[in-house]
Amino acid sequence: MKVRLNGADADLAATKSTQWTWLGAVSNYVFVYDADAKRSLVLPTNNILRIEPVPRRIEPASTVGAADRPVPVD
Repeated sequence: MKVRLNGADADLAATKSTQWTWLGAVSNYVFVYDADAKRSLVLPTNNILRIEPVPRRIEPASTVGAADRPVPVD
């Protein structure tokens, strides 16, 4: 997912990847995680302008010893 904060010209940058992982939310806060940097953030909902879901890219699994289903690639 991508997050844009109020007053920002660009999305909130994750350290090494281009997107954040949604952990959850309560009434006043949103919890996000940067898996590559092993860093989480707690963002006040009043400070968030937009949250945009980003579809995960799926590639077929190798046929040698792999299950017959696509494997998510982050």
